[in-house]
Amino acid sequence: MPVTRRSSSLPPRHAALVAVLCSAAIWTGSHAQAAVQATEAASSACPTRQPTATLATPEQLGAEREALRILADPKAIAAKARFKERLNQESLANGVDDKWLSYAVNQWATSLALREAGPDAARPAVIRDIEPALHTWHGISFPGAGTAGDSPDNVYRFTGLDGRYKYILTGHVAPDSVRHYSLDVRAGSVRHSLGIPAAGKRVDSGVQLGMLDETAIKVDPCGNFEIAIDGESAPGRSNHIQIPAGPAFGILRNIFDDWRERPTHFSIRRVDSEPTPPALTTAARVDQFVADLAEWSLHNFYITKTLMGNPPINTVPTPAVRDGGWGRLTITNFKLADDEALVVQLDRAGAPYTGAQVTGPYMVSPDHSLHHSSLNISQSKADASGVVTYVLSGTDPHVPNWLDTTGLHQGTVVFRWTGVPTSVPSEKLVRSVRVVKLNAETTKTLQDQLGVVTAKERHQEMTRRRAEYVARSFK
Repeated sequence: MPVTRRSSSLPPRHAALVAVLCSAAIWTGSHAQAAVQATEAASSACPTRQPTATLATPEQLGAEREALRILADPKAIAAKARFKERLNQESLANGVDDKWLSYAVNQWATSLALREAGPDAARPAVIRDIEPALHTWHGISFPGAGTAGDSPDNVYRFTGLDGRYKYILTGHVAPDSVRHYSLDVRAGSVRHSLGIPAAGKRVDSGVQLGMLDETAIKVDPCGNFEIAIDGESAPGRSNHIQIPAGPAFGILRNIFDDWRERPTHFSIRRVDSEPTPPALTTAARVDQFVADLAEWSLHNFYITKTLMGNPPINTVPTPAVRDGGWGRLTITNFKLADDEALVVQLDRAGAPYTGAQVTGPYMVSPDHSLHHSSLNISQSKADASGVVTYVLSGTDPHVPNWLDTTGLHQGTVVFRWTGVPTSVPSEKLVRSVRVVKLNAETTKTLQDQLGVVTAKERHQEMTRRRAEYVARSFK
């Protein structure tokens, strides 16, 4: 299957510097030689960066070790068991088996434990959360952590904030970095849910205090930037977000249209003279975990009843605009028999990123690196008009754009667009939705329309998929 890959190894600000240098070098003769000289000049113009971890930072590893201590505490274990028992009857009534409920509760609990362990507003750190895959690195074996509807095309990181303090968030965009990076600041504690999305078509929770993405962040020619976060009013000031007194937190998103890209490097520090309170003990964090677990997890347990107005089974409502206008999102709550497939046609509408991700009941994600259960714009195939036909089923029909239900008969698929021109109405994005019987006749029809992916090609695709995901996520 043809795969669209990123054409340039240089991000825009590096490319701009090369362009300037190239324009001067063209007068010397060979364009090819000039390009090489310009690239070397751009590299030499930037100071050498000392190798530092992007994801496996000392703060991240420390937070994971502390989260494991929290999860291993008898109080935390008992709280998880009580909460699961509380949900058992309703979960069974919803047709969800005990195995999936246990998986969901473990994902939610691990995510909360990371929030309790890491993002302290007085001792700020950038901590990665929402990674459903089990990973082993640097002597740590860490279980999957998830909330609801998380995307394998995203690397999510969080930092605790408080308007009493002043912060500088530092970032670096390397030549092989992902193109989308953003800081989304929300009111409230990083370890509390923000409540259900508002009624209607809003898909984001809570109150957004400010947001900056790659279109607004000022980056120097070497790929470096700083963002000030504080309580000062500064209209028109670039790379600045004002926050009021009280708890807040930052969501740092990378959105990948190509899993071979690398995450943006982020770090944060305080730059004020306010006193720093004593750090919490592990025992105090365990007590907070026990107090927070039910509220944190119930938000995720009930989210499918509220998100997008809980659309009817096997339908796709008109996409909603994300807070800040940076993207659009819609879902389908699917319910399929073994011999059925849901065929969904969506328009890319010129978006630089599109994604489709299968989630199970309660919108908990499987390990997408082990399943063909998500597709972004470089992993999917559109027709000449930019329309993508997704085929959701439990068995592989050997066509492009197959989404694996991972053995589930019910769940949710999240569809995302980033960077759709504002002139494009959301109503244009969903073309058609239908359920078909997946028999020999319909399979051949789909293959005639979309093309054929052989078993060998699918195996190669899955091998590459796993390797790229691990290299991006756990290095």
